[in-house]
Amino acid sequence: MQGKTVVITGASSGIGLETARALATKGARVMMVVRNEQRGQDAIANLRTTVPDASLELVLADLYSLAEVRKAGAELRKRCPRIDVLVNNAGQIHRHRELTVDRLRAHVRGSTTSPRSC
Repeated sequence: MQGKTVVITGASSGIGLETARALATKGARVMMVVRNEQRGQDAIANLRTTVPDASLELVLADLYSLAEVRKAGAELRKRCPRIDVLVNNAGQIHRHRELTVDRLRAHVRGSTTSPRSC
C-alpha cells in the first residue's frame, strides 16, 4: 500500500478507524471522511500512537446530505490526483424511519447513494 491513496468513510471509530490504522501501517495515505471534526482529530491522535509517521488527512462530510457529499467529492478530487482504494464504511442503524435533509430514507442515503453522488 506504500504510496497509495485510500479514502475511508466513517473513519473516526470502530471498523473504519481500525481499517485506517491497518492501511496507514502499510504506508498508505489515508483520507478519513468523518462528520465531526473533533472526533476526527481524536481519531488521528489515536492513530498516531501506533503509526506516528502516518499520512492522515480529514475530510468533513455528513453523508446524509447530498450537498455535503458533493462538497467532499470536490475536495477529494482537489486534494488527491488519484484515489486507489475507496472503503465505504460509514453507516448507522435506524430503528425508525428517518428522512435526510434531502427527504431520502436515512439508511438508504448513507449506505447506498452517497458513493454515487460525487
